[in-house]
Amino acid sequence: EEKGLKVQLQLPCLLNIAACFAKLKQPRLAAEACDRALALDANCIKALFRRGQARMEQCNFDAAREDLWRILELEPADPDAARALS
Repeated sequence: EEKGLKVQLQLPCLLNIAACFAKLKQPRLAAEACDRALALDANCIKALFRRGQARMEQCNFDAAREDLWRILELEPADPDAARALS
């Protein structure tokens, strides 16, 4: 139960940190925050999407594509991931 609370508190913070770093044009740091979020919840769509965006900014297109495809495996109708892949 304590671990669940830790995830509930940390996950949104890490996602917000990733969003802040993305806005500051710091894709490496945004991707690192997403890595930490995904360590807590490997199926977090928002973390996968933000990491995919950060990886695109870093020109790491293969890794970005993997994140986006993973989203579509989890949520086949996700319009943002489908749009990013097209």
